[in-house]
Amino acid sequence: MHTYERAETQTRFLNVDVDVLSKVSLEPLLAALGSKILPLYVGREGRYYSAHFELAASSDEDVDKVTRRLAGLIAGLRGAARKLWKEARTRGFNVGIQGGINPRMQEIAIEEDTVNLVARVGGRIVVTTYAAEIATAPRGRAQSARDAPPNDSPGRKRAARAGNRRIPR
Repeated sequence: MHTYERAETQTRFLNVDVDVLSKVSLEPLLAALGSKILPLYVGREGRYYSAHFELAASSDEDVDKVTRRLAGLIAGLRGAARKLWKEARTRGFNVGIQGGINPRMQEIAIEEDTVNLVARVGGRIVVTTYAAEIATAPRGRAQSARDAPPNDSPGRKRAARAGNRRIPR
């Protein structure tokens, strides 16, 4: 009985989150941003406070548009909220990418104007790639030639590089 692993996802841009780490509570920062953001987490993280949020409503599937909208919200902060942002230990615009096996390679470019806008508000761009989700053939199911990964699949190449002499077909 052979089982194999098959990635179920396509490589794609997911979203941009803002991740902030500070010595003081960031709840006033999120309050200042109001209903334009969706808080993912705000509270303690070890010795620090953190806030993680994304746009409340975004149908954009473009990394530049989402990042610019978020940076624009930060640029509009005033008073105590602006001070919280500026004094934070880290201020990251985290670009999420879901990894997959198709397409075999994908570029997600961030335009110079977007990078400059993030820099002007004192942020950095972080890229997080999530591994492809793997499904294993159910036990007891006969594997047909149609179900087998292609000879040039990443899984077969990884197995070959790892020194496995026997690669299931």
